Amino acid sequence: MWFECLTRAANNPQFTVDSSYYSAWGEWRNVSFNEWWGTVGKALLATRTDYVAIATPQLLGSTSLLISIPKSLTPTQAANELRTLLIKHYGEINHVPSKQVSYSLTSGAEMKLTVVRSYLHTYDAYHRLLQRTDNVPRQKVINRTGKRDAARKTIAGSGLAVSGKELLHEVRLFYLARTEKWKQSKRKVDAIPLALMNGITINPATIEVLNYGGDESSALRAIKRYLDSANKLIANAAAGNFPGDY
Repeated sequence: MWFECLTRAANNPQFTVDSSYYSAWGEWRNVSFNEWWGTVGKALLATRTDYVAIATPQLLGSTSLLISIPKSLTPTQAANELRTLLIKHYGEINHVPSKQVSYSLTSGAEMKLTVVRSYLHTYDAYHRLLQRTDNVPRQKVINRTGKRDAARKTIAGSGLAVSGKELLHEVRLFYLARTEKWKQSKRKVDAIPLALMNGITINPATIEVLNYGGDESSALRAIKRYLDSANKLIANAAAGNFPGDY
């Protein structure tokens, strides 16, 4: 999901990707996720080892030191002695520690992948619609002009020329057409979020009459919320804070 959000940020000129933060990611802009993951990502996002630990052969290397700490020392005594030891040793080898960028999810972040994917599908649907339109004025457009991210930058796509009904229809069509395509196979695909089904009367993929309860206005509010969340996720990825607050 991080990679997917970052590539969308890179393809949208209204977002600014923090290139210095992602310098260790190598060539990620013009490759598939599988290619990037196999050559760079898997090693880069592996379980971190930059913490105090009992050394094992797997942890030793040019970036690690083997430290012997007597069990008779209290944690405070051991910490004080370790600090003194490292200061002396670093001076002897002329080593200046440099902070390494830690590519890990925002502390405490919990993501449900199906939910995040629904946000990105909404984002992609919106941009497909923009490519089909002349940007003419509309009634009841999704208007979030001036909405800003955590860095106080205007969120890309926050002032839209696509109506909520258009976007809702496009996202419904994406989900329902994909479900129809794969329903006879063993392939599992995400079902359309129930929040987007409120008030639907016709399946846009099959023209089948449906009888879902609820008011479509709640589905319109949901699709606007999905787009806002997608823009925040992509802005956070661009800034190197993923998933951040969305």
